[in-house]
Amino acid sequence: MKLNNLNTEYEATFCNIDINKTRKQIKKLGGRLLKPMFKQKRTNFYLPEGQEVKGGLVKGS
Repeated sequence: MKLNNLNTEYEATFCNIDINKTRKQIKKLGGRLLKPMFKQKRTNFYLPEGQEVKGGLVKGS
């Protein structure tokens, strides 16, 4: 499978899922693992007082 070089990243967060059940369902539908799972850390920085954006934050890696 050829991947594009656009470096587009999609991120989603799901709470309270059974990861093994979900993986089995994805495999059943023809999905496959392209990159192994790895630990990711993220720090959220909230904007200074007076610069806030409702629901906004700055993410750092």
